[in-house]
Formats: sequence, C-alpha cells, structure tokens
Amino acid sequence: MFVAGVLLTGCGLFGPPRPIFTASGTIVGPGGKGLPGAVVSDGQVSTLTDEAGRFALAVFRRALGAAKPGFAIARWEALGDQPSVLALAADDATERIGLDARGSDDALAGLRATLGADGALVAAYPATALARLDVLVMITPGALPPGERGAIAAWVRAGGRLVLCGEWGGYPNQDLAALNELAGGAGIAFTGGTVRSVAGEALTITTGPPAPASLGKAAGGQPAVLYAASDLVLSGAARTVLTSTSRAYAVLAAGGVPIVAAVGPAGLGKVFALGDSSLWRDADSEGSGLPNIQHGGNAGLARALVGW
Repeated sequence: MFVAGVLLTGCGLFGPPRPIFTASGTIVGPGGKGLPGAVVSDGQVSTLTDEAGRFALAVFRRALGAAKPGFAIARWEALGDQPSVLALAADDATERIGLDARGSDDALAGLRATLGADGALVAAYPATALARLDVLVMITPGALPPGERGAIAAWVRAGGRLVLCGEWGGYPNQDLAALNELAGGAGIAFTGGTVRSVAGEALTITTGPPAPASLGKAAGGQPAVLYAASDLVLSGAARTVLTSTSRAYAVLAAGGVPIVAAVGPAGLGKVFALGDSSLWRDADSEGSGLPNIQHGGNAGLARALVGW
C-alpha cells in the first residue's frame, strides 16, 4: 500500500502534478539571431525568452510551442533537459489588429492611425471576429459577458496578443473583474488603486530596467507620458514594461510597487496591461495643443506593444 501511494502521488492523483523536467534552449530567427520576447509554452505553463532568445521552463509535457510576432508558430518535442535551438520561419502576413472602444468615448482616431501606420489592418471589435485578428486592443473594457471573456482567453492561449488598458480606481466605465480575469492568466493584476504624480500632473516614465530592452528600443527610446492610472502587481513570468520611482508617483488606496504597464505570457499568446488609457486618446489632457497620443513616446509605445 505504501508503494502504491507513492506511485499515485507521483502521478498527481494525491497531489498537484509535478514538472517532468526543465526544458531550455534558444529561439532564433532565420539568420540565427536570438529572438527576445518570444513565448515558449507546453500548453500549461509559459515563459518569455530573454534578450538573447534564451528560455528555461519547468514543463509538464514534452510537446512545446514557440511564437513571436512576424514569425510562424513552431512546435517541437523537448528532449529532457538537453538545450535546444529552434529557428522560427519568417511570416510576412499583414498584421490584423482589432480595436475595442466600447468602454471609451471613442476619441481614438490617432490610435487607429498609429496602429495602421506600418500597413497593419485595423478593424473594429467585436464587429470583427477574434479568429480574424492577431492583436486585440481593449480600451478600459466594461462589463463583458462570461462567454466573451472565455473566448478571448482561449484566443490568447492559441497565440493572440491582447492589449488591455485600464484606468485609475475611480473610473466609472471599466470592469475591474473583467480586466483581471483577462490579465490573470498572464500573471498580471490591476489593483484598483490610483496612481498619479505627486504634483497631480502628467509624468514621463521610461521602459528602463527591469523592462525588456528590446521593447524599449522598439518604442523608440522616448519616455511615455501617463496621467492618472491604476498600478499593477505581477507574478510568474510577467515582466515590467513601465515603472517609476516612489518619489515620482503617489499610489493611493492600494499602495505597493508603482508598476503601470506589464507583459506576461499565456499559452502561446501575450497579454500587455497598462494602467492608463488616456495616453492613447485624442484628448489634450495637458492643454498643450497636442493630443495625448502625440506626447513623448506614446505613439511609439502603441506600435511597439502590438509588434513585440
């Protein structure tokens, strides 16, 4: 009986399943250069490659997949803990971006133009089905039917990229539960607190460490300009995208580390979460004569997120 109990426990019947080994290796492009920010997944757990394209993941299955924007999804079988090098084939298909503005005032003409500037097709969601999209950008989503939330989560796990824009805790049009259900699978949570600059004004923040350097480079290296936002907390393989010092930001209600943007893997897809949506609106929050999206690196950040 004791031996049987040990065997059954090892199979996960009397306890949580355990990883079978740690798969590791490098994801590269056709020229052999490592690809940063690629997702590697066994269908249950996922991780992002580092700046050199390297990964290490404690897996539950030998069958793995890798995905990166601009490349075809690849699948292979890991051979124990033997490191592997997997080359992804280039995919030149036109990027298809869905924009969901149901939770906003739809002042997003500048964002639409920004996302389509590199030849991407930008369509309205949910008028355009998820199956026809590579990226979905949701601006402060309101209450979503459970069926829609589940469909979006499944689409992300199959390789979709979801960009979620929240807002400060008192913003009336967002559904915090829906945001966290969509972001939770990627290790990201919106706290519901309010983050603002100490002086109550807009603040420029950068994609500096520990954010991925390749993402900051793709954004053009310019600081983003944020307004009142929600702070985020991260777990698992999620990574910081935008942060600032405690002296620059005051965090009300929730407290904690002032992370205002993050990325995390879910299945073969990614979730990007931003605590502010005002940075991409056509509104002129500062009274400077320029729409918010034209301030600092805001437009560059939008382009970088959908393509990283």
